[in-house]
Amino acid sequence: FGVFTHCDELAAPGLARKLKEWVLDPSKKHGQGKVLEPYGWVATTNVPAENCNTNFERLQSQAQAEVGIFKKLGFDELLTQGLASHGALVSRLNTAFVRHLKTTWVPNTLQRICEEQGKLEFENAKLGMPPAH
Repeated sequence: FGVFTHCDELAAPGLARKLKEWVLDPSKKHGQGKVLEPYGWVATTNVPAENCNTNFERLQSQAQAEVGIFKKLGFDELLTQGLASHGALVSRLNTAFVRHLKTTWVPNTLQRICEEQGKLEFENAKLGMPPAH
């Protein structure tokens, strides 16, 4: 997936409109846009948080400011569809990670474990019968 950052710097309405179009349908970017399947694009801001005592407060402040900025830019549709905000980015990262675990990591790891188990069973069999008790 792709990420458009610094969307808080889109002061010109024309730029905000273009970004919204690119996020919703990158293929319309005069043939220059890149459709990123299956996760698409996400828009985020980089608003500095002020007067925060902890990192948790800073993240909460930034998240609230980000939603306000996107609403001010007229990106309600992107927020609703999960195409804008760091929350949407985290959600897509999580989805991609879980998909990778299910489709790649777990099957490959299980295969390697089974192969290793076979090797160990063979080595154990070469040692002969266990001593009688």
